[in-house]
Amino acid sequence: MKKSAPSTERPVWKWPGLWAWLALDIVASTLFWKHFDFVRTTLVVNAAVGAGSLTLTYLRQDLLDGLRDLFTKMLRSRALALTMWIVAAALFGGGFLLTSIHVTAATPPNPPVALYRFEAPLGHPESALVVDSATLGRLREHGDFLLRPRSDREEWLVTAELRRTSPLALHGWGALQVVYPDEFRPMVAISLLPMEYFLAGVSRTRPLRIVVREAGAAGLTLAEDTIVDRSRMPGLILSVIRPPPADSDTRARWHGRILQLARTPADSASVDSIVAHWANFRWLRAKRDLNVGDSLEVVITRGDATVLHSQGVKVGAAVTDVIIGRT
Repeated sequence: MKKSAPSTERPVWKWPGLWAWLALDIVASTLFWKHFDFVRTTLVVNAAVGAGSLTLTYLRQDLLDGLRDLFTKMLRSRALALTMWIVAAALFGGGFLLTSIHVTAATPPNPPVALYRFEAPLGHPESALVVDSATLGRLREHGDFLLRPRSDREEWLVTAELRRTSPLALHGWGALQVVYPDEFRPMVAISLLPMEYFLAGVSRTRPLRIVVREAGAAGLTLAEDTIVDRSRMPGLILSVIRPPPADSDTRARWHGRILQLARTPADSASVDSIVAHWANFRWLRAKRDLNVGDSLEVVITRGDATVLHSQGVKVGAAVTDVIIGRT
């Protein structure tokens, strides 16, 4: 009997594209699992696989054989294997330039909560800017932020209700998990809302100076600002960390404060205009942490050092609104 020639077929585990395919799959899957909503990704992948399997079930056998042959050729191709290795290496290296913050609500918040991501140069929180935002609610219990980690920057999250996280430690290939509200602490912020009549006579040569200091003769000056534009009176928010933009709830709260203090029925359009000016607020960076129970004093002077107004402020809550002057 004539012996058959030994098979030259290479075993599957020696196909050059097999290990490249597995490496690419592992790296890409890890990146998706770390940085994107895992549940959403899983549902999409499962739906795609299910739809594909259902479609293949009804294809003709010759088409199935053709697809199998095509896939086999791909895994045997050295050129395609090299391409997949390059892509896998690029994704792996790119993972060090990518990090993410995943915020999960311990209980679904109702009404929804707006989250703001602040970024500032390391050691300079006064230069912080809002760079991203997300919303938590009953229909969306996860807030995701995708960003590039930088050793010269610091990040933190602040809610519209002025609750904030500590500075967040971020690094490449990392995915930081933050739980709301457990890891958010109240940020004491005082909204100083001056009435517009203080602007009378204001100019660059006669600026309006606003000083906030601790109560008492030897009280520390916490912050100060100068206003030279007489076209509008901005709100002033005193806090250690820059607050997020004024949302609709904040505007409604300020609107209500004016109506409460008005001696005569207030014109709605006029109140809306005042609140709109306040909402475009200026940040007063406090020189120390503020605490509930602090006694402060707000002094408004004109350029010639004439005291126009002095008002005591008692910090009664983490978020305190104070109208400066009379309505």
